[in-house]
Amino acid sequence: PCQTFSYNNPNRKNDLIEVNMFIEIIEKINPKYYIMENVRGLFNILSWGTKELVDVKNFGVPQTRKRAIFTNLNYPNTSIIKNVKDVIDTTGFKYIFKSGNTHQNRKIRTKSVNGLCDTVTASDKIFLTNHEIISEKYGFNFDVPKQELTIEQYASLQGFPKDYKWHGGKSSVRRQIGNAVPPPLIKAFGEMI
Repeated sequence: PCQTFSYNNPNRKNDLIEVNMFIEIIEKINPKYYIMENVRGLFNILSWGTKELVDVKNFGVPQTRKRAIFTNLNYPNTSIIKNVKDVIDTTGFKYIFKSGNTHQNRKIRTKSVNGLCDTVTASDKIFLTNHEIISEKYGFNFDVPKQELTIEQYASLQGFPKDYKWHGGKSSVRRQIGNAVPPPLIKAFGEMI
């Protein structure tokens, strides 16, 4: 449950009920392996087990997304860096940006498709454009030509394979993708077993 610890949530409560249930189960059954992933907000408030803050960009996911990992597995030593244009077709576009997370009072800035995009979240829309944006405005209404990413492109930025099957409407699927653990990250930990 990342929403309760996320810095993107202005109403976060740092409620550890579900996390404590996970810890209780792990301590009771003592499994050979366990892993828990969450936002870095949990990393800063939970003192339990072996934990590390990892950046998914080192696992081939082209975004700035730091995640708290609690596990008894060894931490993979990997540095597979991909940029946006490595995982989605950006033909005809120079920049990528996300828009819609208005409560953060964050400037909207484009980033080059030759680099990383901002963290893919459940609430933001992501666009490609040829116009550099550095704005004090918030929301979706920029007077520049832009193209919203398809669900397939959105999922590719999160590391999902192109043939992954999604169920639900566009908003529901975007929420599933934004809330997901990037598959290359969890795969790297799985390979440590």
